[in-house]
Amino acid sequence: MNRSDSQRSRNRYVLLLTLLLAGKIALAATLPLFVDEAFYWWEGQHLAMAYSDLPGLTAWLSRLGVAVAGNSEFGLRWPFLLLGVGSSLLVVRIARRLGTPAQAWRAGSWALLLPLFATLGVLALPDVPLMFATLLCVDGWLGLRELPSSRHAALCFSGGLALGALAHYRFGLVLLAGALAILLDPRSRDALRRPLPWVGAMAGALAWLPLAIFNLQHGEAGWRFQLLERHPWAFHADGWWQLPIQLLLVTPILFMLLLATLRWLWRRPADEQRPARFLALCSGALLLGLLVLGFFADRERVSFHWPLPAWVLLCAALPGWLDAVSSRWLGRMAAPFAGIGLVAVFSVLALTATSSGRSWLAAHGLSPNGFSGWREAAAMLRKQPEWPALQRGEAALVVGDFKLGAELAFALDLPRLTVLDHPINHKHGRALQLRLWDLEAKFDGQATGSRLLLLRDDGAGWAERDAFYAALCDQASGLRLRQMLLVDGGAQRLVLFEQVPASQGCELPPG
Repeated sequence: MNRSDSQRSRNRYVLLLTLLLAGKIALAATLPLFVDEAFYWWEGQHLAMAYSDLPGLTAWLSRLGVAVAGNSEFGLRWPFLLLGVGSSLLVVRIARRLGTPAQAWRAGSWALLLPLFATLGVLALPDVPLMFATLLCVDGWLGLRELPSSRHAALCFSGGLALGALAHYRFGLVLLAGALAILLDPRSRDALRRPLPWVGAMAGALAWLPLAIFNLQHGEAGWRFQLLERHPWAFHADGWWQLPIQLLLVTPILFMLLLATLRWLWRRPADEQRPARFLALCSGALLLGLLVLGFFADRERVSFHWPLPAWVLLCAALPGWLDAVSSRWLGRMAAPFAGIGLVAVFSVLALTATSSGRSWLAAHGLSPNGFSGWREAAAMLRKQPEWPALQRGEAALVVGDFKLGAELAFALDLPRLTVLDHPINHKHGRALQLRLWDLEAKFDGQATGSRLLLLRDDGAGWAERDAFYAALCDQASGLRLRQMLLVDGGAQRLVLFEQVPASQGCELPPG
């Protein structure tokens, strides 16, 4: 490849990255907080080494964000936007180890055409530092593979290991895939004969200590939730749905090209200077492992984003395969289709950022419940006569579950807001954390006239509705329905109660 080709590829990458970053900044500033983002903000207001659902890094980044840029959506998200940009640059760096500069810049562009990778950092979620850590780890190891005495590579490798351990339990899957790739790659095994890779690995392993200490202090709560309670560990055929879902998320033609790239990497000679076999082992082990896991793991929570690191790693090698088989025309055909997927994802997020857009999505069966309702709930509470007393701490507000609780704590800047012991808190591994913060509400049965209760009510579609209200009325003794608010064209109902004396009974909203 000549210099002009490299420059053109670089210019295209920079242009695409700039356009996407501008769109991501606009979305990060306007998109309502997703429920998990709000809870990570809440965790950031209660700094700790680790939490009941995750290691500490996401909460620490959330706290850093609002400390620097203020308590706003963009303030929370800007550190994650930076990590998203850093992840894209790491793809280019990894691809440069595989091929020419032109191929490296093109690899960066291909990765940015993956819809999930293109939007990385718009939401303040643990998958963002997890992706950065994975790519940093791979880049660091490839450096050690080339030069086992490289201190810079060892620092990158240990830094990636540490960030991954502090980001998510799921980094353990990356470690398993990486360890398998190292053991099966001859040159990687040669690197293990030198001390520096071991020093880097041991330094990175120390980052698991905060999580281990938290679990040992709290009855292995995090381990039990992430590894046992949330997964049925029984075979179910729903795992086959992973294939069409990944086909759509990666976009169909790009999906096929990346699988062809994986096959090409695997078939290349194992003793080459360039780490083709290592990358094939690493990405292939991740994809295959997650495919098998999908037949036994959690079916109720989304997991479509789990294989993203493997697809991104394959993007690093895609330009090399296209050049090797002289099929750049395939790339020219795949790029527009991937672009359509990119535009579709950004369009859905843009619609979610507006009230009218959320109503339209709800009317078409795409109700964005995780993003909506809390702004309307906050506005409703500010209009209540008890609002000044709530601000001063002279009145109490109890929220139905951790989701609405975290969102309102952020919106109203009330970190000490209390939450009912709702089944959903246990389902998502947040019940213990609320108890540790002493934010689990307990009714004493005495009507105070200054205690409000706000919860989501999904009406007749809520299977446990009758049992929940029976238990709630038993705890609170007396409740008066004060206001019911419909959100997103009625897709979501918010119900506000006032605690009253038991003699006044328990008034419930219509089903």
